[in-house]
Amino acid sequence: MTLLSAFNPHELPEARLRAVATGRERELETILGTVRENLTGGTMQHLIVSAPRGYGKSFLMRHIELDCARMATEGHALQAVLMPEEMPHVKEPETLLREILRVLVGGRGQEAELSWHEDDGEAWEAAMHALDVAVAERVETPGLLVALVENFDVLLKRAFAREEQRLRLRNWLTRSGTRIMLIAASASGAFDRSYDEPLFHAFRDVPLVPWSEDECLAYFDRQRIDAGKARLTALPAARARAVAGFIGGTPRLATLLGDALFDDDMLRAAELLARLTDELTPYYKERIEALPGRAQKLLDALLRFGEPASQSELARRVKAGAQSAIAGPFSELARERIVVGEKAPGSAEILYRVADRIFAHYYRRRVIDHGEGQCPL
Repeated sequence: MTLLSAFNPHELPEARLRAVATGRERELETILGTVRENLTGGTMQHLIVSAPRGYGKSFLMRHIELDCARMATEGHALQAVLMPEEMPHVKEPETLLREILRVLVGGRGQEAELSWHEDDGEAWEAAMHALDVAVAERVETPGLLVALVENFDVLLKRAFAREEQRLRLRNWLTRSGTRIMLIAASASGAFDRSYDEPLFHAFRDVPLVPWSEDECLAYFDRQRIDAGKARLTALPAARARAVAGFIGGTPRLATLLGDALFDDDMLRAAELLARLTDELTPYYKERIEALPGRAQKLLDALLRFGEPASQSELARRVKAGAQSAIAGPFSELARERIVVGEKAPGSAEILYRVADRIFAHYYRRRVIDHGEGQCPL
């Protein structure tokens, strides 16, 4: 049986990343175009790369880092720093700036400067000044430092919880003459859309969408070629197209699966699916827990009592009274791309199902069926 394959995008060699890169050409061009605009001066434009977990944000951030390095070799005064994917130690605003500085100067992890006590902003000002000095020393003037920070939505809640801290962040982002561009990845959408928040419209959103079936097939081919295998022939390609629909266009699942579900032996494929469900349990638990409570209830009703279903049917299942009562929570499921809808045959009604069929199988197996071992293959 083909083993599950996974990688840490931050450690991908450039040649392999470029060999398997798929389906983000338009977003990458938007981002690099913004970098070029920022290099010319004027108002600094910061970006959010937003998508649910599993949509390739880490891969794209690594791609941006490499393309910025390539631009630097072409004569642009530019340097990018890719921060660690997880930074649980960043609990104060100034620690973020210190960590960007540490990575910029090539400091080791043990050289991180941590804090215990919060202050009234003096430490933030000192960290800001130190970073500016380092940028002036290491990036030719006029030039640009691009800071790539993942899980920024989580970091905001942890390190910039108070309004005055977010005001300092906005002032840092929008100050005149800044040479630092922030590209922030977020799994919970654009975090700067609330009018009452200090960060309102401080960024431009670059959302990632699921891969199409053709993009999934292109990835499977690139992955095979990178592994020294031949492209998919007609019959395996037909199976691959079915697998692409099965995973709902989620890049992480395509990466994990590779050609593993193209196996002729259905028992071995079923065994793989069970293993994959176990591997992805933390990922799916996190996706569920990130949903508001009522959105979780609608997801449960959809899977527990059968797919596809209309919003009216879901409202009936949860005894909400009317479709309008579930409109807000249901929109969360759609925004997170957990559900997709299709027109019912011969009707204008939209019927919804869970996009990622492995997610649906996981939920039935772990929540609804209590280990009865049912498999959709």
